Amino acid sequence: MKTANCQSADEAIKSVYGEAWYSTELNENPQMIQLLRNFHDRGIQIENCNPDKYLDYPELTEIPLRSKSGAKIEIASFLNEFENNSLSPLSLGFFPQKEAQFFRLQGHNNKILVVLSLSQLKE
Repeated sequence: MKTANCQSADEAIKSVYGEAWYSTELNENPQMIQLLRNFHDRGIQIENCNPDKYLDYPELTEIPLRSKSGAKIEIASFLNEFENNSLSPLSLGFFPQKEAQFFRLQGHNNKILVVLSLSQLKE
């Protein structure tokens, strides 16, 4: 199992959400900042798997980015950046939910993208 981590969590949060939002949340809702730190550090994982085990999970053809324009990144580019620790999970269009999320990656049948659950990130 591998996780992504390119820059410090606080730098990544400021980059994605803005300095003003970060400062406000740090004072008024520090639990949210801690959740985002945990998500940045270990919220997205790529796991090797038996492809038959995950046939029921949705298959991604591209990885969504957090943007108003609906931007996406190709899976091969995503995997390369992930392996090189050059992206922040906060820049991706995923966010932890009550349950962990699993996605197959088109063209990469032996890999699965996992978004950890809220409870897993609080541990």
